Amino acid sequence: MKMDKKDWWMFLLGLFYLTQINVIGYLGISELACYFFAPYLLVKHRQLLAKWGMLPFIYLSALWGVFALISCVWNENPWFSILKGFAPAYTFFAEGVCVFCLLHDSPLRLKWGILGMTLSWFLSIFVFQTGSSSAVAEITGVSALEAVVDYKLFWVMLVHLVTSLPIRLAFLHIPLSVSLILTGGAAIFSVLQGGRSAFAMRLVTMYLLILGNKLKSRRPQALKVNIVLLMAGLLICSVISKNIYVYLARHNYLKAEEIEKYEKQSSHGTTTTVTKLLMGGRGGTIAGVLIAAKTPILGRGYRPIDRNEEYLAFVEKYSSDDEELKRIREAYRKGYIELPSHSHIVEGWIQAGFGGLIFWLYILWVLIKAVKNNLFIVPEWFGYLAVILPTVFWDIFFSPIAKRVELSVVIVCCLMLNRLGEMRKRGRVL
Repeated sequence: MKMDKKDWWMFLLGLFYLTQINVIGYLGISELACYFFAPYLLVKHRQLLAKWGMLPFIYLSALWGVFALISCVWNENPWFSILKGFAPAYTFFAEGVCVFCLLHDSPLRLKWGILGMTLSWFLSIFVFQTGSSSAVAEITGVSALEAVVDYKLFWVMLVHLVTSLPIRLAFLHIPLSVSLILTGGAAIFSVLQGGRSAFAMRLVTMYLLILGNKLKSRRPQALKVNIVLLMAGLLICSVISKNIYVYLARHNYLKAEEIEKYEKQSSHGTTTTVTKLLMGGRGGTIAGVLIAAKTPILGRGYRPIDRNEEYLAFVEKYSSDDEELKRIREAYRKGYIELPSHSHIVEGWIQAGFGGLIFWLYILWVLIKAVKNNLFIVPEWFGYLAVILPTVFWDIFFSPIAKRVELSVVIVCCLMLNRLGEMRKRGRVL
């Protein structure tokens, strides 16, 4: 298939998004390119951006950046930390503008970005071996490749990446049974390898694929999701994933370390509640919310150090894991550690105060609106969004900010879907 100039740019944006160089910290090559092009594209296409409803995203990313600067200065961060604190806000602005300018005139161009991002995963790990993997290698003394491959969820991510590619690229052209087998196989492999959240996300993807099967006929142009049906399905997926995990742990189908983790998060290995699972796996997020709420307007600046031992006090009060408590106390004895967040929302809130919180709550609203009202408007995007959105929602609540290019693509897609939905309600076409 012949590619035009924008197709190549979209492919290259994806191809180098994980390949990083050290510029006062590790930045992707694609991100650096967006840094330079975005201001020009903003000026050139401002009316087009406004027409597609992109300006609130741009304004709120600017608000995030301003609050990040204020927070860093208020908390007396050094100049390089001030730059790093401002960088995430500018990064999402720059990437969002560039991705929009590549997609708005040809939604099918997304497939070149998807292909590029998939190849980028292999390129960054097996060829360039730069970025965070090199940093880990310097600390541990192993090679950059070993630093990545030894990560316990490496193969979970690899299997998911490969099995989901046909769905992301061509969901409309493959049987639903094939999509479900590929996703179900990745789900089973994930839970057996200890990837509990990955297992739950794959189940949600399967549910979305079933909901979207009507797209195979290409008849519905704006099929809405019944919110009650959607929430019921998500609740069922959560219950199923929890019970399967408990069954596998109790009957010793999981690795020894996973069984040990399960026993620590349950009462003598017999019961596991949502609270215990959260405290065992995402206690930093809960602690981060409580800590951020103490300085909700200005935040704590870039990667703030826990000089008042707030996180330690939280763990001592709520954790039931004696080994974890011992490990954290030892870390504090060696020196102060960073305040935890482990959540896009909490990280933005802690490091940039009100501006970071508002930006991520806005993004959350955009994604929810897209899923509820507009997920099926562009049929060619559905497979990609069904695969990626469950993980994006999880990351917004429970993971630090990473993979910024891919997240920017998802955000822009959802913003465009929402705008298309609004125009169709009014009987207009963009």
